[in-house]
Amino acid sequence: MRSYKEIQDDINHALSIDDAPLLFSLAEEMEALGTKEAAAAAANGKGTAYRLTSDYTQAMHVFEEGLALREELGDSNGVATITSNMALVFSETGKFSEAIKLYEQARSFYQTQGDALGTATCTYNIGNVYLNIGDFSKTLELNLQALASFVELGEHICTAHVYANIGIVYGNMGNFPLSLENFERALALYEKMDYATGAANTIGNIGLVYSETGNYPSALEQYEKQLTLCEDLGFRQGVASANCCIGGVYLNTGDYPRALDHYEKGLAIYEALGEPVNVTITIGQIGNVYHKMKDFTNALEWYQNALLTCKSIGLTGTMVSVTTKMALVYEDAERWSEARTMLADLDAMTIEVPSSEIERHHIRARLLEHDGDLVGAETEYTQALEIAEGHSLRAASTELHMGLRDLAKKRGNLDDYIRHNDEFQRINEEIRGKNATQKLAIMEAEKRIAKERKSEREERQREQATLYSTLPKHIADRVSGGEKINDHYDNSAVIFIDVVGFTTLSSELTSSQTVDMLETLFTTLDGVCKKHGVVKIKTIGDSYLGVGF
Repeated sequence: MRSYKEIQDDINHALSIDDAPLLFSLAEEMEALGTKEAAAAAANGKGTAYRLTSDYTQAMHVFEEGLALREELGDSNGVATITSNMALVFSETGKFSEAIKLYEQARSFYQTQGDALGTATCTYNIGNVYLNIGDFSKTLELNLQALASFVELGEHICTAHVYANIGIVYGNMGNFPLSLENFERALALYEKMDYATGAANTIGNIGLVYSETGNYPSALEQYEKQLTLCEDLGFRQGVASANCCIGGVYLNTGDYPRALDHYEKGLAIYEALGEPVNVTITIGQIGNVYHKMKDFTNALEWYQNALLTCKSIGLTGTMVSVTTKMALVYEDAERWSEARTMLADLDAMTIEVPSSEIERHHIRARLLEHDGDLVGAETEYTQALEIAEGHSLRAASTELHMGLRDLAKKRGNLDDYIRHNDEFQRINEEIRGKNATQKLAIMEAEKRIAKERKSEREERQREQATLYSTLPKHIADRVSGGEKINDHYDNSAVIFIDVVGFTTLSSELTSSQTVDMLETLFTTLDGVCKKHGVVKIKTIGDSYLGVGF
């Protein structure tokens, strides 16, 4: 039977790569040790495995059992870890308020213990929740706090994660040059640490920047690069994600058959991997394609499938999104009674995301307008506009001003028509001008990033040359991989060999004879060292340095 530490080390590795089957197996092995500490550790692994397979009810049940054990053991750090995992379940199921509450509890535990890494990680995770809610200012504030801590702690992978997240935040805020710069910083760190899956995901995010700014050829280039890398790594989730991103580009460019082809490839992989959350999202994306094609029957069929999956696994946030899309399809198809049913369903849901709340007001406004209640419709549009402006959602604001403009025309209100038309045109011009400026800024950012990456590569090469010239290869490999070397040996010995009278001897030999002599000597010494377990440190001229442990 293996020890607790041996099994826990394997659990930590399985957690780092999100390997649910391995976590289930290791949790069972850990439970077999029969101690409370082992049972608590097993609960953490097993609960995470259930979360990864989207069995959120069972995940929470197991985490709650583990939490009780950690509290009984008086293990504050363990309590914080499991509390964070419970918060992640709430976040993934769209229960954002509960997620923030638990993350803050976990952060408080870590702060009490003086655990800077745990505190920074919770801060970063709270930022992720605010990102999902759409509070980008708060997300940026928390991410920058976490970034400072991770940099100070020398946590390179965590630093890369935050840079990638900041890139996402700036992308949502419409600042694509800064988004690109942060993604490139993340990519450079992932590549430096040989974290290939992180690099692949970040390449996909860079593709998203180009897609959002209408540079579809560059977006496709990045997504194809991501796809190739993921295929080479055998990273099937990344292959699925890249296919869906490529599908999104073809959807935006009106190539619906190719969009469907790539979405269906992604869907097949997600289904094979048993990832119901991503399956649900991809089914909804296929519904989007049919909606764009005005094939309302197929769109509704795919959305209905997505909605059923949402309900079965408790995806509150996605359920809101899919219900909203179904209502819009019903309105576009002029099936007003079904649209009202969808709106009633939305009214019964808790909506925390501003864009979803805007859509709900928009749907109600269109229904009221259809019923001839133009005053009521204006009220709904106005409330939606206030939310859009409050969250700087410029694209939504233009659409709402257009709705209010058209409504004013129906009501014969010339002043309101002119006001909303002016605002519609002004914001559109600002967006077009901003887009042009953004593209120029992105070009400048690309040049700056290329220069920085070249400088970083050259610096990295100099570091590597120094590292491998002063340390044994197996130690240099570990340092290069980011490992903090802190090996301990009870006994050690140093061997230093120098050729006596080498200067006089070498003056009597030709240069080739001198080289041959040293090569023979050092090769013989290498063999002797290998036989006796001595590590060669370096050779300097005619001297040979080795260490034995």
